[in-house]
Amino acid sequence: MRRRQHLLCLLICEYIRHDASFVLLDWAKSKILYSIDTEEETLKAIELNLAKRSEIISYAEIATTAFENGKFMVAKRLLDLEKRVDKQVPLLLEMNEYEVALKKACESQDPDTSTPLLQISV
Repeated sequence: MRRRQHLLCLLICEYIRHDASFVLLDWAKSKILYSIDTEEETLKAIELNLAKRSEIISYAEIATTAFENGKFMVAKRLLDLEKRVDKQVPLLLEMNEYEVALKKACESQDPDTSTPLLQISV
């Protein structure tokens, strides 16, 4: 993967029947970091390639990479794809998206997810 041979790594993982989620995760992060495509094209490529494995892949982890590299719109859209609210809320708070984080935390009805929001409002 260091040489960005993600397709080869994916094929090897499939051949030996090994979980390839780490390859796809690294591919998505590399796509965000090194792609010359527009942000919209990058998002479409990530969504299409990861759609079948959305339960295994953490979109929040990919969104963190996008956020840390100044791609805020990509990060927000990837967070919308994340199924686990407990992974969404911390990054939304880091992005200063307090209202969206509060809404998601309230919808989840999970007290552990809401606690960081209470600490910020104090």
